[in-house]
Amino acid sequence: MRERPPRLVIAGAGPGAPGSWTLEALEALQGCERLFVSPSLPASAWAGLAPRPRRAAATGAPVLRALRAGRTAAYVAAGPPMSDPVAHALARTCARRRWPCTVLASLSQADRWLAETGKVLGHDLEGIAFGAAPGSVRPLAASAAYAQGPAAAAARGRAPSLRGRRVLVIGGTGFIGRHLVRRLHREGCRVHLLVREPSRAACFRALRPAPALHRGDLLDPASLRRAVRASRPELVFSLAALRDAEGTPARGRGDLRATLATARAIRARAPRLERWVRAGLRLSDAFPMSAEDRLIRRFVSRGLPVVTVRLFRVFGPGQGRDEWIPTVLRHIRSGRDLPVPREEGGQDWIHVADAVEAMIRAAHAPGAVGEAFEIGSGTTRTLRQAAEDLIAASGSRIRLRAAAGDPSRRGHAADWQPARRLLDWEPRRSLKTLVARR
Repeated sequence: MRERPPRLVIAGAGPGAPGSWTLEALEALQGCERLFVSPSLPASAWAGLAPRPRRAAATGAPVLRALRAGRTAAYVAAGPPMSDPVAHALARTCARRRWPCTVLASLSQADRWLAETGKVLGHDLEGIAFGAAPGSVRPLAASAAYAQGPAAAAARGRAPSLRGRRVLVIGGTGFIGRHLVRRLHREGCRVHLLVREPSRAACFRALRPAPALHRGDLLDPASLRRAVRASRPELVFSLAALRDAEGTPARGRGDLRATLATARAIRARAPRLERWVRAGLRLSDAFPMSAEDRLIRRFVSRGLPVVTVRLFRVFGPGQGRDEWIPTVLRHIRSGRDLPVPREEGGQDWIHVADAVEAMIRAAHAPGAVGEAFEIGSGTTRTLRQAAEDLIAASGSRIRLRAAAGDPSRRGHAADWQPARRLLDWEPRRSLKTLVARR
């Protein structure tokens, strides 16, 4: 059995003679076990090359047979590969089967080709290389036109497709997780959930197909390994949190154990994994989570494709009734005065839909692996200011009064510029938007 997957290189050659072949095409042949050429390419164009070329059928069947046998193969089109139907078919097959595929072509040709096939190839743009000039083969993400890879394609209206992807969500029955699962379902993903109690997933019964449930616990490594092995994920999203509301170090150690168990299970049981997106704690002086950060960096250095998103104060539809925003909305509806707790400073509020969008983009952005992104609005609002925003947007006349109790902690504003640069993400919703939609 071969340890490495099959690999395909798609290149182009002008008709007539070997001298018309680009340097990229010739370099692509090095190390390939099988070389196939377009049926329309004259024999004089590839005479004397090694390995000895074979003609590919109009369907590309000989190339596919070599790939299924675990070979590394090259296909050379007559002219630009972007205009070759066999090249299109082979690239689609590689994308579907997650086989590494390199396309050598000019950036202008690549742009046109991605416009036609981006929904198929968009999920793995890092595996496609483009040569802008003879002798210059560079990754897609390194070019100016595609500096942000799939995220830039999304900004131009060609968002990478998640349809058919196998996704494992840990913590999918919580507030943020429910929104993420429904978004993944709309995207056409094959969603799997790790749940402590299957009854908590009843909210997804109306989804067709319903997510597959795997019973387990983050602190039970055996159940976690079983869930990963059964789901065979290509993407993993972790949202489960073991800490309490105060984020005490004792519960933080539970988070650390859960992160370690998850990383080990993924490494051992998820050979097709492309990205693990985890929701980490926002940093603070009181609880910096430096131990977990060091643990994640260690696994990244060993090849685990981890991205951390630090979600700030998330709000939105379906949030627990004891949270501040639902409390304010209840008082607005009832017309009762609202007691406001004492506080030392403001917090950064982020809508749940924006938080989910950041996680989705983190799942495919090429330069995101190993990074930790702060996901927030970039500004802080106190509890009183947040309530005033909602009251003003709703037109209510309820009054605010001071409440007794210990003051809430001071927060800080998220620096979301790295997320904008690498994920092409920015917050788009506010507290007032939430009221306007109700």
